[in-house]
Amino acid sequence: MNEFTLVNAFSQLQNDIKDSELSKNEKLFLLSAGFGFHSLISSNEISFYKYRYISENYKNINSYFDNNISNLIEIYRILGEKISITNILGDIVNKKIKEFNYIKDALKLFYCNYLSEDEKLQVIKILNDVPKRFLQNAMDIGGVDTNINSLMDFFELMYDITDKRFRYDEKVAYDILETNKYERNKVFFSTLKNVLINKRNHFGRADEITLAFIDNIENLLIKTSEDFNISMAKSLLK
Repeated sequence: MNEFTLVNAFSQLQNDIKDSELSKNEKLFLLSAGFGFHSLISSNEISFYKYRYISENYKNINSYFDNNISNLIEIYRILGEKISITNILGDIVNKKIKEFNYIKDALKLFYCNYLSEDEKLQVIKILNDVPKRFLQNAMDIGGVDTNINSLMDFFELMYDITDKRFRYDEKVAYDILETNKYERNKVFFSTLKNVLINKRNHFGRADEITLAFIDNIENLLIKTSEDFNISMAKSLLK
């Protein structure tokens, strides 16, 4: 995924929810979620300064980072002793955890302990609005593969910080169908099916997150697209 595209998608989400009626904790979580994306994190350091002077196409990113630093600090303040270095090192020594990421694991702690059940479901629903902002029109197999990789990168982060609860919903399936149309739909669905099957075969059974992602996308498309069903059925006849 183009990391600027992802951050720009999050910055648009920020604009949408800043004046919404969401609770304070929902906003804190949603407005900090993008910091967990691996391209922005290096050795647990927030590497954002290089994005200060980039294309005008991503002019919202400065505001995104400025606001999210404040939100992440507030999450750290609320977590307090739960993420103190003494407690974290103690948990590692006592083998309660193997390691601790001060972005992803802190966000997961906040999600698990400070959001109500309704709020947890609500933030997952809102996060499902983000893919429509980074999916691009696919004109060939490379475009399909790029979109699937982008969806997988986003899924991996959301899966981690929502304690494995995140799944794409049907509106994401419709976003995929709307932004990925060849001149002939049969060619597109055949390509999409092949990309998903190839990823499943490549990663095998060991990668829990990848398999959860592929199952999620396949199940959504089976429910929403007759053409995708036809392509999948044909693959079984080979």
